[in-house]
Amino acid sequence: MSADIQPDIGRQPAFVGIMLTLCVIAVLLNLLVILAVVKFGRGRSSIDIFVSNLAVSDILHAGIVTPIYFKNVTVYHKNFYGGGFVCKLTMFIPLLSILGGTLTMVAISLDRYRMYVTKKQPITRRQALFVVALIWITAFLISSPHFYEYNVYEDADEKNQNHTYTACGSEGIAENFETIYASCVVTLAFLVPVLVLAICYTKVMIHVRKHSRRLRCTQSIPTNASCSTESITTTNRMVSAEKIRKLNMLILISTTFIALWTPYFIMFALTEITGTDDTAHFLEWPHVVNRTMTVLSTISNPLIYLVYSKTCRQTILDILTCTSIREPQVEGTVGEPSHKVGPANENWNASEYGRTDVIKVNI
Repeated sequence: MSADIQPDIGRQPAFVGIMLTLCVIAVLLNLLVILAVVKFGRGRSSIDIFVSNLAVSDILHAGIVTPIYFKNVTVYHKNFYGGGFVCKLTMFIPLLSILGGTLTMVAISLDRYRMYVTKKQPITRRQALFVVALIWITAFLISSPHFYEYNVYEDADEKNQNHTYTACGSEGIAENFETIYASCVVTLAFLVPVLVLAICYTKVMIHVRKHSRRLRCTQSIPTNASCSTESITTTNRMVSAEKIRKLNMLILISTTFIALWTPYFIMFALTEITGTDDTAHFLEWPHVVNRTMTVLSTISNPLIYLVYSKTCRQTILDILTCTSIREPQVEGTVGEPSHKVGPANENWNASEYGRTDVIKVNI
């Protein structure tokens, strides 16, 4: 089908309706995730803070970036209204929110690597808040060249040379700037984070698999010499089936990120290099693909939380039904009495809450 008769799917009411509905769902689900962490976890652990920050970046994208995009393509079409600063802001916020989420996932993977592989405690709440601030400062710095690159300009309509339109795009920039900048963004915002995620989670899974035999030893009476009591008594760290489940959840989130954002960054580089990244080309298929991938990404994370975390499901249900947040009971470590786990316990956090089969193993 030729480009002249190909329908603009980005303006089709059904497509726009589906995308905006998904955006509303994504915003609501991510708000519930943040509320669940605040109500249940009290934001005490590093994971609580990072998960909340990831939800903030998703809300920013689903609640602001995507609606602005569809307003441009459905109401204004090729024309852009709002002036130079609004143009720069319109192009700046999408990359800012994407980088915020990407760097947060990198921080989570490094935190899990630190805890499981290097046998150090997860970073503290204050350190996690410092990391979050650093994430957004870094995201701002990487995205800030958009304020130089983009501005409003007028151009003649290809179908009607007597008609001009106002667009927001690259204007008055140095030669080859877009190619160089696109290469830097793809490297810093995608390739490096993917490499870090792959290395960290691969090492974590190898480490957990290597020590899984000790876990089985401690769950049953040793029946042979290889499963000795020494491997139990020398252990110094806690693990549970629930923690392994949540580790798998984090890996799934990272895998989903790679699957959804690979097309995005390919299209991002393509539009930057070819000069088709302005609002006049928002209806073309690379931009439609990008918008679809980003919307699916913003809704995928909270859905994964709900599937993997019984605590998250129960807490959100309690919030929706206006029920008091329940403080679960969990058994203590092997050889220790049971104790209450909840906001009153200084060492408690939502991310580490697990089943009653918590045991000490050396991981």
